[in-house]
Amino acid sequence: MKVFFITMALFAAVITVTIVHINIVNSFQSSGIEILRSLDTAVTAENFEQASSELDNFETLYQSRRRWFSVILDTADLDKIEAHIAKMRRFLQLGAITEFYGEFIELYEIIDSLPYAEGIHLEVLF
Repeated sequence: MKVFFITMALFAAVITVTIVHINIVNSFQSSGIEILRSLDTAVTAENFEQASSELDNFETLYQSRRRWFSVILDTADLDKIEAHIAKMRRFLQLGAITEFYGEFIELYEIIDSLPYAEGIHLEVLF
């Protein structure tokens, strides 16, 4: 009987972690895309101060979820996200809109496809 209760407890824990995981990823994706759209609007209007503020908001959102993402995403993907943010920030400072949009599109695609790229990576866990 103990085995049954332990098994049920483990099953409940897995379901709870799965629900929390889905909530975190979907919340990040929807909030991130909303911020990126605001960033796009600001850059299109050449309002670089607002664009920098929106990029700060996105980076804050990303940093708040980074620990969880380090478990479900490959480290190379995390490095790509951080590199895109840094390059976008630099291009905003320079006013290089074309180069900014190159990085913006790549970051947007990563965020948009996040639920399809996720998975538990054993090299991170062990």
